[in-house]
Amino acid sequence: RQRGLSPDLVTKAARFKAFYEKYETLHWEIADMRNPPQEKMHDLLEMRERLKTMKTEIYKECPPAIAVA
Repeated sequence: RQRGLSPDLVTKAARFKAFYEKYETLHWEIADMRNPPQEKMHDLLEMRERLKTMKTEIYKECPPAIAVA
């Protein structure tokens, strides 16, 4: 399954997955609130930006067309 992927890429993907799980947890926590605290909203947006950066780094090494092959 990981054949042909660099260990660094596999590590980046694992970090992305773990961080995404934290992001998703916060997202659902906020989604259940009527008036979420601004600090939590800020944290969510910061996490989203970090995820975008992480995804870009992964795709530089393994573009999506290759990732699904």
